[in-house]
Amino acid sequence: MSSTANKILGTALVILLLTAIIVPVAMMRAAPSDPPANLTSDWGDPIAGFQVRLHKPSTDERADAPPRLLVDIANQGPVRFNSMTNYYPWQLEVDGRWYVADGERTPIKDGRYSVSGGVEWEVVTGQPWTNLPLVLDATWRIAHTNELGTAKFGDGYVMPADFQYVPLKLGSGKHTVRLAVVGLPTHAPNRPVRAVSKPVEIELK
Repeated sequence: MSSTANKILGTALVILLLTAIIVPVAMMRAAPSDPPANLTSDWGDPIAGFQVRLHKPSTDERADAPPRLLVDIANQGPVRFNSMTNYYPWQLEVDGRWYVADGERTPIKDGRYSVSGGVEWEVVTGQPWTNLPLVLDATWRIAHTNELGTAKFGDGYVMPADFQYVPLKLGSGKHTVRLAVVGLPTHAPNRPVRAVSKPVEIELK
């Protein structure tokens, strides 16, 4: 084979090799990435990727049971967050009024106490917690403004001595419900965030 033929064959092999590499890479770059599974319209606005969804159970509840909703919690952002599966980091809004559920109270001294909510678990990115039960009963009580936001997980707060702890009591008719959940960062200097669900309307007979 002549030197000219060898050069032509070599050039053709190089072109084939480059095509085999460049075309798949270009196709990978052009392919759209899958959207996050939880970014649907019924989720609340994400706060640093942390977000909450409130929804009704798919089956009818017993007539004599307190009303119940279901909670989904997800993290779609770069910051790692912990939370809890109980009510302690949750804040409930019913018809424009906010409620909280107390955690376990531990006496300290001089009549004071600390409140703890349980074990923290990481809300792993792309692995949402789903169908956590939210029962609208007397476990919830009216919240003081000092308790809302992320105060109990940050600098703390003070409750007035004369504050009235009034439990939640729902009457018949329609009610609008939202839920806020606090996400606790796993590493400093990130701060706790508070994500709020979109409202859900329930009707009690």
